[in-house]
Amino acid sequence: MNPRSPTMEGFRAVFRRLSFGFAEIAWRWSFGSAAALLITLAWFEYLDTLPVTHSDLLLLRTRHPVLISQAVGNIVRGSGFRLVEAFIVLAIALVVAWIIVSGLARAAMIQALLAHFREPTEQATNWRLNPLLGLTFLRAAVALAAIVGFVAAFVVGGLAASPDETAPDASSLIVMIIFTLVWVAWSVVNWFLSLAAVFAVANGQDAFGAIADAVDFLRLRSGPVFAVGTSFGLAHVAAFIVASMAGQYGRRNPVGAGDSPSRTGRAGWLNRDHSALLCYR
Repeated sequence: MNPRSPTMEGFRAVFRRLSFGFAEIAWRWSFGSAAALLITLAWFEYLDTLPVTHSDLLLLRTRHPVLISQAVGNIVRGSGFRLVEAFIVLAIALVVAWIIVSGLARAAMIQALLAHFREPTEQATNWRLNPLLGLTFLRAAVALAAIVGFVAAFVVGGLAASPDETAPDASSLIVMIIFTLVWVAWSVVNWFLSLAAVFAVANGQDAFGAIADAVDFLRLRSGPVFAVGTSFGLAHVAAFIVASMAGQYGRRNPVGAGDSPSRTGRAGWLNRDHSALLCYR
């Protein structure tokens, strides 16, 4: 009897149990909507703190670009510290909320996936929420490090650029190389941390033990994991193409724009975890 293909079983589980996809979409979109609403409210709250004088209103009503820029400069002068302070507080709050929500959501999703693929005779293992929160915290820290790396790419590219250089080919090449290296490093580490959550729930491991199990899993099942990763990447490419086509079509006919690309992307994420569970088995 031929062994089951983890990739095909992952897609089959997604389409047979639509609740997996809807649950994944629900918690991610709910958190994203709440974060967007919070950012919007914070922005309007910041705008309410800006003093607008009658002279500034007169300058704005002239509709002259120079006078408008002068009025805007007068309005926002001295408010940079408040904006940075609000951004830092909001970013910390969103990161903490994402760590908690993502940890709880991943625990619920992985438990449902394990129950779907587990044999009736297998016993469920005891697991704790702390390792999932720790892994999510590490993912947030890695994302922050990647952002710092992206900013550093521009800094290094600017330092490498010569003042009398007419064509910034060298600096652009340096920025692209650093961007690529940072993105690859972030993708690999984030993938391992995301996969480690499966072992934290399935085997009841702590955060570092789950990471070690993920590394061993990749070493023992490198072929199926590579196939799953390739399918996952192709699903993202397909989702990007469909989203681009939908965007082009939406410009011509706004009524025709839909949300199927996002659903395709979530299905790819679910297929990765489904297939990883089958490889693990």
